[in-house]
Amino acid sequence: NREGGITTRTDRVHTGGSAGLDLNGENMILGVWDGGRVYNNHPLLENRVTQQDNPSGYSNHSTHVSGTMIGTGSVIGGAAKGMAPLAELLAWDFAGDSPEMIGAAADGMLVSNHSYGMDIFNAELWQLGYYDQDAWAVDNIIYNAPYYLPVKSAGNDRQSGVNTGDGGYDYLTDSSLSKNNMVVAAVFEVLNYTGPNSVNMSNFSSWGPSDDGRIKPDISAKGVSMYSSVGPSSYSNYSGTSMSAPNTSGSLILLQQHYNEINGVYMLASTLKGFALHTADEAGSNPGPDYRFGWGLLNTERAAEMITNNGTETVIVEEEILTKEVYTFTVQSDGANDLVATLTWTDPPGIVLPPG
Repeated sequence: NREGGITTRTDRVHTGGSAGLDLNGENMILGVWDGGRVYNNHPLLENRVTQQDNPSGYSNHSTHVSGTMIGTGSVIGGAAKGMAPLAELLAWDFAGDSPEMIGAAADGMLVSNHSYGMDIFNAELWQLGYYDQDAWAVDNIIYNAPYYLPVKSAGNDRQSGVNTGDGGYDYLTDSSLSKNNMVVAAVFEVLNYTGPNSVNMSNFSSWGPSDDGRIKPDISAKGVSMYSSVGPSSYSNYSGTSMSAPNTSGSLILLQQHYNEINGVYMLASTLKGFALHTADEAGSNPGPDYRFGWGLLNTERAAEMITNNGTETVIVEEEILTKEVYTFTVQSDGANDLVATLTWTDPPGIVLPPG
């Protein structure tokens, strides 16, 4: 976890970090849907997880993901410190997730983590890249709760041999094809980013695109050898996009915290996603977004800096534009730095086409 925070620059916005901020998740609540009950009394979690349902058993996977999201830095020398070490977590088993997500969003949840998905060995070839009912359901939830951003693991199937004809591409399934959520690829740790070649793709992370050509996954984070909580009181290294997703979700809640501390309100999920993509570090062999790394490596520090500098070096506008309405505003370049603009929105759920 500690190196995950270094990789995504999340450690820099913590108290004592080089960004000069104090963002640790104080008074913030995250959600997690996973494969079973979380060991809430694990020393890393400090009883800051509240199980919202009644799963039949405890889960090391759920506990590991939770530690990456909110693990304290006060045990084992901070080696397993999570991204939001003072936040709280509401936990559900992933069975029946859609109605639970609707309820949580209605209660004000801003960010949740979903490190699970379809078993690719049970999938038909046409289901790879296919915008299905699960993808539609997530888009529908977000469209009706526009401040809510679920973060989804891309999957670990690139070496499965299920789709050998596409050179490693076209392995995404179910809700990892949603338009409005945040889908996360897994890369190795990056302790010192010096350029795109600093970011090395894992050998398992599932690549896009969607069948309609959209960029998925959206972003990358550390998912190889993440050291986090398991069992009642143990720790272990796990690898997977299941690990890169909580590296991302735990980081994103800090951006909501920062925005709220400055503006007194939270930002739309589309704005939060836009911050992450706009400020990501370039990754991959070609400039710009791609179907492997998404828009690049999450950079929490730079995204927080954009929020801090709103009105001086950056401009953040949230507006509702009616059909055929024109909205215009003016910005001025400083003549030295690149002028970069990002437009994001929450899209209506798509049409689920007949399979085939």
